[in-house]
Amino acid sequence: MNDPAASNEQPSYLDRCREMDFGELLRFVEDSLEGLSDPDFDANGPRSDEEFWSLWERLCEKGGVAKIPLVPPLYEPSD
Repeated sequence: MNDPAASNEQPSYLDRCREMDFGELLRFVEDSLEGLSDPDFDANGPRSDEEFWSLWERLCEKGGVAKIPLVPPLYEPSD
């Protein structure tokens, strides 16, 4: 069921994120994180750790902040 060609596609929300300023992108990330517990919340937003890390790097770039190595959580999120 996993189509390798489909996995190389960028999520559609990335185009919107490129146009956002720092504050808008931060708000989008915060709202997306809050929505993770709601399965019906904007299915067109980030859902995986990798997607959120990518947005974190974009936030650092927009904010002129040096990239800080991210430490993965020491717990396993529950379903």
